[in-house]
Amino acid sequence: YHKHIHEFSAQYPHLKFISSDNVGWNISPPFSRWGKYCDIVTGQVSPDCNPKAQRIAMIVKLMSDLSGKEAWPALHLESYPGIFSAAEVTAYLSEAARGGASGLQLWWASYLGALSGKGTPFRYDSGHPPRNEAVLQALRRWREDGKIKFPAPEFAVLVSTDTAWSRSHCNLHRHDHLFTLIGPVLGCSFKYISDLQIEDSDVNLKDYPLILIADSKIQNRATVASLQAYLDQGGKILSFDPEAFSFHTDGTLLAQEREKLFRKARFFTEPIKNYSAYDAAFLEKIRQELNDAGAHFNYPFWRFTFPAAPEEPPKFTEKCLTGNNGYFWMNQYIHAANNTTKGDSYSYNLRPDF
Repeated sequence: YHKHIHEFSAQYPHLKFISSDNVGWNISPPFSRWGKYCDIVTGQVSPDCNPKAQRIAMIVKLMSDLSGKEAWPALHLESYPGIFSAAEVTAYLSEAARGGASGLQLWWASYLGALSGKGTPFRYDSGHPPRNEAVLQALRRWREDGKIKFPAPEFAVLVSTDTAWSRSHCNLHRHDHLFTLIGPVLGCSFKYISDLQIEDSDVNLKDYPLILIADSKIQNRATVASLQAYLDQGGKILSFDPEAFSFHTDGTLLAQEREKLFRKARFFTEPIKNYSAYDAAFLEKIRQELNDAGAHFNYPFWRFTFPAAPEEPPKFTEKCLTGNNGYFWMNQYIHAANNTTKGDSYSYNLRPDF
């Protein structure tokens, strides 16, 4: 599909083409292959994915890093019923920016009001105007300034598509935990790479002194062999998955390959957890491992936030003679204070337009 679009797009060089819209809770889409045939990658992800982790930032970074193209996620901020304030919307938009977003896909069903069945933006665009204004304000900033200028990555995190395809739709907790630890908590600069990139010869492992692994129980033998060669040439692997490289994609054991990897790679004995479950000594140990590989900490882009959009109810200076003026605020209908007593009437004598 994407290759066909790429061939078609050659006829229209002035247009930009966006990728298929995957369900962004999953990391399995082959973003690195999509990126060869489109200008922008997209995916759906919303605030309720995992409130204890910055999953929006993680998914956006996956899309951006693996595709090498602009990432425009569909965040559903215009329709998500759990948040209404401009401050909350701005926080999620800022999270997307920290992941590398440079725009948004505005979910058509929400903006057309299709989800409400009314064919209007009822409860979405109009449910709380400052919420919509916060989205538009971020889009204007992206258009004017582009995405955040990130420092060069100092190590890599391997995404196992083979394992992801064996997982359920939303089983991303290990990736959440590792991303939160090395990103928002320690403030490192890193890059996602995937087994598909290794398979397609689209990544040079020697560019990274250290590769971290969060979840890689199932992995094809060719990728494991490439990782072994990387270790033999002086690279380092730190696995937070004690079961990493247990099975080939056909279900056969990788016992010999795994035993050989164990001689040089470092494996933790328990799966990665939320950073809050670890004591200061463990976090210092991880910091030291990263420091030994040349990583730096507390990069300021992890603290980036968009300016808050103004959030004040509308003010009316004139009276509503029909007594029915109102507006939506925080998704609640407010009967405006400028209404006159019902039953009042008025007349006008303007000539009709036609």
